[in-house]
Amino acid sequence: MILAIFFHLTKLIIANNFSLPSNFPFYWGEQPFAYPPLMFYVYALLNKALGIKLMTLFKYLPPLTNALTIFPFYFLSKKLVGGNKALFATFVFSMIPASFSILNGPAMPRSAGLIFLIITAIFAYTSFKTSTETRDQRKYAIVAGLFFGLTILTNPISAFDCFLTLLVFFLILSYPTYKGNLSYFACILSVGVFLSLPWWLSVLTTHGIDPFLNAVLNRLGEESWLSKIAFFNPSGENLLTLWSALGLLGALSALLRRNRNDVLLVVWLASLSFIIGRPFNAAVPFTILVSAGFFHLILPFLRGQCKSVDEYRAFISLTLLVLLGFGIINALSPIVGGDNNVQSRVNRDDIKAAQWIKSNTPTNSTLLILDHLDIWSLNTWVPTLSERNSLNCIGNMWGLDTNEYKKRRKFVNSLSHFDNLKELFTTLDRYNFTYPDYIYASTECRNQKLMNSINRTFEPVFREETVAIYKVNISKKAE
Repeated sequence: MILAIFFHLTKLIIANNFSLPSNFPFYWGEQPFAYPPLMFYVYALLNKALGIKLMTLFKYLPPLTNALTIFPFYFLSKKLVGGNKALFATFVFSMIPASFSILNGPAMPRSAGLIFLIITAIFAYTSFKTSTETRDQRKYAIVAGLFFGLTILTNPISAFDCFLTLLVFFLILSYPTYKGNLSYFACILSVGVFLSLPWWLSVLTTHGIDPFLNAVLNRLGEESWLSKIAFFNPSGENLLTLWSALGLLGALSALLRRNRNDVLLVVWLASLSFIIGRPFNAAVPFTILVSAGFFHLILPFLRGQCKSVDEYRAFISLTLLVLLGFGIINALSPIVGGDNNVQSRVNRDDIKAAQWIKSNTPTNSTLLILDHLDIWSLNTWVPTLSERNSLNCIGNMWGLDTNEYKKRRKFVNSLSHFDNLKELFTTLDRYNFTYPDYIYASTECRNQKLMNSINRTFEPVFREETVAIYKVNISKKAE
């Protein structure tokens, strides 16, 4: 879903001569343009300066940015746990699904936000590490603040997680006397807030504080604390949770050792996992703890079982090969298995259908788009390609209060349960939603009962092999 909306937002910035638009259309009406815009400007500048097509940039830039996270991750790991453990942690970080699940959804903002978060952590750690005030410490605090500001301008979840990271680092590294590092902590926050001021001040003056409150409340309300604990899986694995088991062992060994950096990693992991609960940022402390579990528990166990140095080395080599093989299989499993969470892509029929809608329907037409019947698929691409409003695309959580957001999610989720058109229109009436002017139906739609009802009731006005478009006749809505 988010990829299509971000493509749309980038086009709006280009069309608006690089001025930040106040709203964006087509996604269940007009919504406030309140998302951090830095990566949209990066896309737009590359498009204008180098003449690279936007779709090409959206295809290749996110995985490139995602790959670059490995380098700052290694340097942060080296500061926290040392060289060999840092190398192993980087190996694990490059293999676990959580590291590249970023590529689903807002790929570029998440990848860049994670890079900025890690770099912020590196400089904040260096600044907080000693309580002796030096000029270098102030410089590190300023640099950390600059990258914190870039994180704020890039991705809201990464920005919130970056604040949690700074808070955890300050509290753990400054204990028991916080006075020495308090000025550096305040400096980092102040520089970050000041750097991002043009964006958030623009949103505040145009839309007020509601978009920010909506984003926080809607995100926190998506999952209960109990479900976050019950389904704790910072590795993002689909198969055996080997990495998760090693990470939990590492966390246990860290708590037993009570080293300051070890405690920091455990508290950092808990804060990123159970407040927002997104694995792509929590993967950073998690994989470092996996390395700790491997070095402090697995290797000593192997050493105790081996009778010679050669046997020990052979066991280590075999263990690393097994972990490498497991990591490759686990990383490829979403692709090989056809994971439904993999971002949907439009095909040629969809493009033809969107062009037909754009040329043959009134500009104020509303579409109901039936494909995978979830909020992450085709129903977000059709609005930006056809320039028509989508009834069942939630859009973003910035422009909706919590009740409205939950109501729209409930309606979208209920689409898979309707047996006929009568149930669909009854639900629209109950929620006080407008009726669609057209129904855009893909062959990927899984609700065959609803599709059969549509085919019996309405005649298609456009049809290709994988797409059909129906004009809604309200007089026939009861079938």
